[in-house]
Amino acid sequence: MIELLLAEKIYGRNPIQKLELFGHEVMRHIQDLEIEVVDFEIVKEWVKVAISGKDEVAAANFIKKVYGEIRSLSEASPGDILRGFAKDVGKFGYGLYLDAFIEEKDALIPLYSLRESLVANEKLPLRTIVKYFGIVEHMPLEFIVRKIEDEKVEGALSPAQIRDFMELIKDGLDALIVTGASRDQIEEALDRSGHSIDVIKIERLSFLCHRLICKENTMATGLIPELGPLLSESLFGVFSPKRIIKSLKIGYE
Repeated sequence: MIELLLAEKIYGRNPIQKLELFGHEVMRHIQDLEIEVVDFEIVKEWVKVAISGKDEVAAANFIKKVYGEIRSLSEASPGDILRGFAKDVGKFGYGLYLDAFIEEKDALIPLYSLRESLVANEKLPLRTIVKYFGIVEHMPLEFIVRKIEDEKVEGALSPAQIRDFMELIKDGLDALIVTGASRDQIEEALDRSGHSIDVIKIERLSFLCHRLICKENTMATGLIPELGPLLSESLFGVFSPKRIIKSLKIGYE
């Protein structure tokens, strides 16, 4: 049997129901392999999966490739590129914490690093930066480990993560980040509210976090009052390229 702790989080109400939905998704990926047992459980909000069968190695490798694994802090080294989930967003002015390890140890992205990578070193407070870039609780972000001292991890947004944000700005379309809901729940909410026509595509950031790319001239902020009552567990972040460029007066290439 192979056990994996995946870089996916299950949180909020009805965690068992959400875990079952996640399990169904995983099983669709490995349904053609010879697997005897697949068990899922939640460990400190992380998803743990145990796989047994003739093709357990192939199944485990595929699942790791799709979802990634969470490491122990002792396994991390400077230069590693990992995925973490935003935690206590805006609570501390000196930086953004990411839940990224098995232990109760978070990675810190310092404010100076966020300023450097996202707003061309403009002296903006953390709350302004996370607001502009739609960063909300439980949103996954890729980061690179810069240093580890006394079990404290300091990192920076990875080049790929920065590039992702910059490409969104170049595209010029509003995006609504939704955490705490599956894709099916979001699609149902869009249909019920009549706003499916206002969204070009739904991008998966994690099982319970998605980014809705709006049509041209559709403002992401306008969707929140409509979707909020239908997605009562969700938090919403607004990524508005026009607002970013206008407010910061910075040219993005």
